Amino acid sequence: MAKVRVGVAIGRRAARLVVARGDRGACVVLFEREIARLPGAPPSLVLEELLSNVPEPFRKESLAVALSSGDLACDDVWEAPQGLRTKDVAAVAPVLLEARSTGESLEHLSVDVWAGAGQLASVALATRELLELREKAGVHGGRLRLVTSIPAAISETYRKQGSHSLCWAGQRVEVERKENKLAWRSIPCDRAEEASAAPFEIGGLSLDPGTAAAVAVALADLGAVPDALRGAPDAPRSFGERFRIPLRAFSIASALFMAALGFFFRAENARFGFELAAAEQAERNHTLRQFPDRTPVRGDLVRMVKDRLRDSGQGVPGDAPVPSAFLFWLELGKHLPDVEALGLSLESLDISPEGGRLSAAVATSPGDALRNAALLEAKLNESAKISARGDFEARERDVQVRLKMDYRSR
Repeated sequence: MAKVRVGVAIGRRAARLVVARGDRGACVVLFEREIARLPGAPPSLVLEELLSNVPEPFRKESLAVALSSGDLACDDVWEAPQGLRTKDVAAVAPVLLEARSTGESLEHLSVDVWAGAGQLASVALATRELLELREKAGVHGGRLRLVTSIPAAISETYRKQGSHSLCWAGQRVEVERKENKLAWRSIPCDRAEEASAAPFEIGGLSLDPGTAAAVAVALADLGAVPDALRGAPDAPRSFGERFRIPLRAFSIASALFMAALGFFFRAENARFGFELAAAEQAERNHTLRQFPDRTPVRGDLVRMVKDRLRDSGQGVPGDAPVPSAFLFWLELGKHLPDVEALGLSLESLDISPEGGRLSAAVATSPGDALRNAALLEAKLNESAKISARGDFEARERDVQVRLKMDYRSR
């Protein structure tokens, strides 16, 4: 959802407040008000009068203020010295602004210099007036987020190449942008020039100059314009102070996340406890049912089942096979075909743990005398545990079968 922003432009003879939603690409003006400015009226009193008429739903929104060049000790843009690094701007700024801030000493000014694209842009405002602006905004429930100049706000929001001018409230702002190089200036203008001023396009809207100035400061990027609030005596200087609010929000979010994570693990631990108790009860019931002569011991059911399987000679999955004449006999019985259908007559059967021998006679089959003998061998070879190899001897009415059977190697 697009943010709601409150912008105030205080000119030499008038002041305009707008409430806008959106950004420089597309915005809509929700509320607008303009008042005349009496000669000599300080910006703080003008701001107070404007804020007193803001509708209640918008009073808590953040507030951006742009002042005329006459209200500032300095607002200017110039080319940065060659080789100047961003971290050196704070050290160089007072020297550059001392001569530009006429009638004011740097000790009583709130100064900010923005560096970018090989240029420096600055604003300097009397600290007393800045504190008064912040106080008036706080009284009406707003949070002052930006104090800059009208030319700086317009040049940042309106980024089209070429020269553009805006004439309003006794001030003509001329902005020129060529190949990312920016220049602006502010000069007085008379009422005739204001009457003939052309509309100014910002945020997809064609606006009159006063509304355009207020919308420009409302939509201005805080990190791309000089801001007198950053030069206030009580402004945060260290990383921790500057990002105190985001760090606090991050800490609160982290604490909530850890609390939610802890709650999740506690719930999972309780669930695992219930499942473990149910499994132990099931193990106890199985032990009592299968081994009534033994006292149930936690975790001992699997061992007792394996022991019983080994004792039965069937072995346990994963255990090495142990040769057993009994198991051999069981496996032979499972795969021996129907003796009546084959006409099988057993003559001898020798079984040992290593294998066995079978001697028998089967009936001949019309058309294929050895069919029943081959079927007997094939059926025994279907076993996964034993293999059979046979010798056949056809006689007049039957076939003599001699089979040698061995354990299959795994």
